[in-house]
Amino acid sequence: MQKVLIYNQTIKQHKVFEFSNPGENTEILGIVLGSGREHFDLKIDAVHTAPLTTCRTDFRIILQDKSSCTLKGVIRIAKNTHQVDAFLNIKSLLLSETASVVTEPSLEIEANDVKASHSASVGQVDSQQVLYLNSRGLTRRQAETLILEGFLTEIVEKIKDARMKKDIEEKIRIFLS
Repeated sequence: MQKVLIYNQTIKQHKVFEFSNPGENTEILGIVLGSGREHFDLKIDAVHTAPLTTCRTDFRIILQDKSSCTLKGVIRIAKNTHQVDAFLNIKSLLLSETASVVTEPSLEIEANDVKASHSASVGQVDSQQVLYLNSRGLTRRQAETLILEGFLTEIVEKIKDARMKKDIEEKIRIFLS
């Protein structure tokens, strides 16, 4: 099963995904695109209440201008819920000095024999990559757009629903133009 979340306007949202059927396998994909003074206040909970469940949560965040995002991601594994495999990954790029992101990945594990981990990173567009692309004839703007498209492609390529994928690609194109 796959869940896809895209945010491109101010929102406050708390999403809970419960895995209560043994053997359930889910992928949660998210994209946040912020500009102006937009603020995203997001909480994503992956709650495992059955054994043998798997969940991969993968978010990409791009913020520009004075936009901001707070993303709290929680993996909860209930007592006696063994052989769970869960991972939370959040990657963020800030395109201005006034954009800000706070990521809070966390684990709440009450069972043994589980595999659960998380990662989070925040950075800017790599100036060395821009310089390399400039040396190949691209303008700074073209180079940055290409880099940002590549950053988001990691998520977009995973989307299985063709219509949803096309809609998200259009939102990304508008955001990057």
